[in-house]
Amino acid sequence: MEAKASVILRFRNGSENRAQNLRTLIRHISRNPHVEIIVSAMDKDINLREFRALKKSAPGRAKLIHVFTPKPFASTTANNVGVAKASTDIFIFQDADILFDNSAYNKIIKQIGAGRESVRVGEECLNLNNPNTKKVHHAYAKGKWGHPPINEFLKLKERLGKKGSRDAPGACTAVSRKAFLDIGGWCELFQVYGWEDCYFRYKVRQLDHVSLKMPMVHLAHEVNYQSGHQKDNNGLYSQLISANKAKYKDLIRRDREALFSKYPSLRKQV
Repeated sequence: MEAKASVILRFRNGSENRAQNLRTLIRHISRNPHVEIIVSAMDKDINLREFRALKKSAPGRAKLIHVFTPKPFASTTANNVGVAKASTDIFIFQDADILFDNSAYNKIIKQIGAGRESVRVGEECLNLNNPNTKKVHHAYAKGKWGHPPINEFLKLKERLGKKGSRDAPGACTAVSRKAFLDIGGWCELFQVYGWEDCYFRYKVRQLDHVSLKMPMVHLAHEVNYQSGHQKDNNGLYSQLISANKAKYKDLIRRDREALFSKYPSLRKQV
């Protein structure tokens, strides 16, 4: 079955928890035959032998693609590189530590197929790093659940309410290929991680945009990659979103030209 959407997982490893989260997501997403999965990572972040075995053992019919991002790693670059490898016209940017029900992919495909330019999965998620979810975190981290018990996670979220929740990351957003090119993709001025997803979310909210308001789960991990880049990235974000409408058009034009310059194959698709 031909894929209808491309799920782009940018990945930079730094711990066994991160690697386990990626394995979990691939097994979970690959059950949906309507998507291809693109893992955009540095070469040192992927155990190629394990990755090949994972591709072979994936239970569904999703197409798994592995790409290397240029060094040094940056979230924005990883996402744009992933897009350059995508074979579909729907891009779903999903954080490699965020899990949601498989039905969301089909809903995204339906919404964008009906003319929406951008779809957000949800606005908040159950946070497994939160003290209120400590027992669940430990059970998950020890590998007691081989596959994501999404229904159990969602029951827990319902029981905890706001106590175990956090704002959903800005990166869990889907856009059509045309819309992605129109807004100039991901702005590669941002360093490594931090605020780049907020700016991308800001841009897509200017499109014909809808939220599915579906619950999500933030899987547990212990490394914060944003350290050392938050201040500069936050300043850049504040500067970009403070622009008036005329200036905003200039910024979008700049993003678009930078995207086409670095990924010339995308210019031909406009």
